[in-house]
Amino acid sequence: MNIYLFTDQFWIKQNNMYTFSIITPSFNQGQFLEDTIKSVLTQSGDFYIDYIIADGGSTDNSVGIIRKYDNLLKGGQFPIKCKGITYRWWSKKDNGQSAAINEGFSVANGDIYAWINSDDFYNPGTVNLVSELFRKQELQFIHGDAYMLDLNRGSYEKPRTFYKKSFDGNYNDLMDDDFIYQSSVFFKKDLFLNSERIDENLVVALDYDLWIKMFGKLSKEQILYINKPLSSYRMWQASKTFSYLKISRKERILLDKRYHMKFISPAILYNPCTAPFFYFLRNYVPLLLKIIKKPIIFLNNRKRYPKIKTIPPPPSFRSTP
Repeated sequence: MNIYLFTDQFWIKQNNMYTFSIITPSFNQGQFLEDTIKSVLTQSGDFYIDYIIADGGSTDNSVGIIRKYDNLLKGGQFPIKCKGITYRWWSKKDNGQSAAINEGFSVANGDIYAWINSDDFYNPGTVNLVSELFRKQELQFIHGDAYMLDLNRGSYEKPRTFYKKSFDGNYNDLMDDDFIYQSSVFFKKDLFLNSERIDENLVVALDYDLWIKMFGKLSKEQILYINKPLSSYRMWQASKTFSYLKISRKERILLDKRYHMKFISPAILYNPCTAPFFYFLRNYVPLLLKIIKKPIIFLNNRKRYPKIKTIPPPPSFRSTP
């Protein structure tokens, strides 16, 4: 078992600056991991970063990538754009994503906590913006939007959030549906410590369960939603959104029972179906419309104008997914 731990540097912290403890749970996602690491280490502004990578014993090139940035930081070859960075990591077998995040937070020394998965990444300027907002307001929880990088389609777009805009962002709203993008969440250390650890029995809904526990302890004024993409997350075949649909539905029902929700949320049906359903709509409906367009137009015109033998071509129309 390969276990390695390194801390790049220590500092004398200035009282008016926050330290962000950011955890990356990692396991065999070396094709994306470097983007994740660079997105954390290149954040610039008046704050400190306490970066912890909890690798679950990857057998691909993940450990080599992690060690690469370890060596760069140790040798002073990586440009640090914030006030200071500690870089710690280990590679060992664990009990999954939830356990990895809990272990990371157990050794974190920051004021503000977050985690970014190894197939997601922060957008430039995110940590500085969040730091300024925490400094200016009495907040405990900040969340924002996220870009979606769909590897199946090769597209990069802001997720459709029209259904989320109707929520005010309070506890009752959260009980109706999980309207929070995990990769764009930052919260105070004390809030996490007072909300119990992440439930290690959950595979998909671990973040939603944590948000519910946190929102139950907060007033609406302590929560801030930023209408700006703070991160980018990937949609691909091995992501949990696609590959854990049955587990997602079961865990969502479990949470409904755990928190005594007044009704079975529509999200139980919506969430596990979102990815494959809308992927189907976006990619295959236009093709199907092309195939059936001519017969539909022909039959429609034949019904409306049965006595006309020659029908002029119908006006073209643009189908949308």
